[in-house]
Amino acid sequence: MPRQLRVQYPGAMYHVMSRGDRREDIFLDDVDRQDFLKTLAEVCQKTDWQVHAYCLMSNHYHLVVETPNGNLVPGMAWLQSTGYEWTGCWASTVWGTIRRLRARNLNGAWRRGGLSRATSRR
Repeated sequence: MPRQLRVQYPGAMYHVMSRGDRREDIFLDDVDRQDFLKTLAEVCQKTDWQVHAYCLMSNHYHLVVETPNGNLVPGMAWLQSTGYEWTGCWASTVWGTIRRLRARNLNGAWRRGGLSRATSRR
């Protein structure tokens, strides 16, 4: 059965997740995590995404991303092709808008993102 189309619209808020290939570790140390965050900042610059929160685990990541231009799929295609050993698949759930995000209670494992096109230029 084919995958369902991804819902994309300007201003949408998503919870995005991707795992390492065969669930192998991707982030071995803090240097790997910093490299990934730099790459994510590049995606933000290219797409105008705003990352509101993120959680980097040893073999996968979670992001809370706002897409002002409704361009989740092209941004994720670029992010997933940047040399990390991802499965090629990623999952996303629409969380609505920024107001709905503020109503969610993210636990302590999440870091507040603050990544956007403006911050990636610093």
